[in-house]
Amino acid sequence: RVTNVLVTGGAGFIASHFALMLVDSGGFNVTVVDDLSRGSIHTILRLQELAKAAGQPLHFAQLDVARQFEMAALLRERAVELVVHFSGNAYVGESMVRPEDYFQNITVSTVALLRAMGSAGVSKLIFSSSCATFGSPTQFPITEQTPQRPTNPYGAAKLQAEQAIIAYVKARKREGVAFSAALLRYFNVVGADPRGRIGPHLRHEANKLYPRIVDAAYDVVLGLRPELRVMGSSYPTKDGSAARDYIHVTDLVDA
Repeated sequence: RVTNVLVTGGAGFIASHFALMLVDSGGFNVTVVDDLSRGSIHTILRLQELAKAAGQPLHFAQLDVARQFEMAALLRERAVELVVHFSGNAYVGESMVRPEDYFQNITVSTVALLRAMGSAGVSKLIFSSSCATFGSPTQFPITEQTPQRPTNPYGAAKLQAEQAIIAYVKARKREGVAFSAALLRYFNVVGADPRGRIGPHLRHEANKLYPRIVDAAYDVVLGLRPELRVMGSSYPTKDGSAARDYIHVTDLVDA
């Protein structure tokens, strides 16, 4: 079992719940990395408060994951054994407008992280990918054999990051160097800590323009949004709107 775990994007929605799960589990020395370009410092402060109350260590570093040499130094300093990589932009609609941001903050950042891990001798990685890598599959359920044909820059950037990781694992194996990676694909994460200790704190501009369904509903209730719009009218459903499956954030991080 590893002890020293670094979580990227830890000021964001899913990664903060993963960090909290580590705190609740106990016995982990948690390092959270986030550049706070979209994550909330209030989430970090809350995590530190909860970790202190639980008597568990939690360190925060404000840093862009793409800064390879600084990341390598941090990995060495914290004696990290496992990196759980959540950071990166996560709005399909926005990726259609600003694709360069998605390839930079997902693909390029992941390659920089791999280099930093190699330099620091860290050999275990969990990558937070997405079912968006599959695009619009025609057969269900989706399996490991389902072709990956992304239909937007977000999914394409995630797939390229996966490909970089797989190539890196194979290269290390040929060199006789131990390196393992897991690619975790999921979609439509909702919810918050069941005990109400933390939750989504998404107040950046992208979330206003491309809100998740729960955030949009809250905004309408709070008077921050005039109405709740349901996008799509030509899906093969009773009213033409999309039918979606959701996963609760605590179920995801427990997985």
